[in-house]
Amino acid sequence: MEYANDTQDKLIVLYIISKLNKSITNLQMVDLILDSTGIDYFTLQDLLIRLQNAGLINLFYQNDIRYYKITEEGEQLLDSLMNLVPEFILFRIDGKIEDSKKEVQQKSVVYADFFPDGKGLYQVKCKISEGGEPLVELSISVNSREQAIMICNDWYENPSKYYIDIIKMFN
Repeated sequence: MEYANDTQDKLIVLYIISKLNKSITNLQMVDLILDSTGIDYFTLQDLLIRLQNAGLINLFYQNDIRYYKITEEGEQLLDSLMNLVPEFILFRIDGKIEDSKKEVQQKSVVYADFFPDGKGLYQVKCKISEGGEPLVELSISVNSREQAIMICNDWYENPSKYYIDIIKMFN
């Protein structure tokens, strides 16, 4: 599904961040956007950069994990222009957010994300934390975006398996 305009797409991104009422990682944002809207990955990354440059969201790092959080200016803009986003889109987003709230909370403990390194490779960072303390952190370079996505997805689906495998490697 294609959306009417750039403004609507920006509002959708702001809405998701605001609705979660907490900071969100890039991968969590990608999961929600791709599952509930017609915004593609590259458009989303461009929107996030432009929203950050406009001061509507902040990007910050915590333990080497990238998070986005809506600013007060972003909340004000969202409140004033929310009527530009059709109700059926908001309804679908709300449903996806409700379905994935527990999953998003779990991914706050299990983390995986990737980014291009500017040298033709992708850097993948995977982490498992408990009580705010890292149990395991892994950083790996891969040749393709597809490999990076596969590693991130596998990490989220099998974190305890990988943790146990890593521990076994050193025994």
